[in-house]
Amino acid sequence: MSKLSVSVVGMARGLADWSRLSAWLTDRGEAVISVSWAELGNIVGGLPESAVNHYPQWWHGDRQNTRAWRRAGYDLERVDVGRSVTFRRTGPATMPPENRRLSSTWRNNVRTAQTTPDMSMLTQIDISRT
Repeated sequence: MSKLSVSVVGMARGLADWSRLSAWLTDRGEAVISVSWAELGNIVGGLPESAVNHYPQWWHGDRQNTRAWRRAGYDLERVDVGRSVTFRRTGPATMPPENRRLSSTWRNNVRTAQTTPDMSMLTQIDISRT
């Protein structure tokens, strides 16, 4: 079996913050959202290597990453490893209102910087509620 070779753009060794994906998807609200691999990495703070090494298992089941898009009312539609990820709206967001308020600020940071944003705003997120 050959090993999948993927660019490390958007990959990280640390922990991704999946609550940021929930906020970003909730703020967008479109029926279908496709995001590039690099942009998804920017949103969550870097995709873990397991997103590639354990494909397709990592993208399914009950995990922190899958709960993030489900909280925003989306299901995974397609993964093109190393290229893009597509989500499809399946219902309303179930995010706590205090996290929704941060989503527009986060979206503006990603849109303008397209690099790792100032993480100081994330101290406002109550991780005990995720």
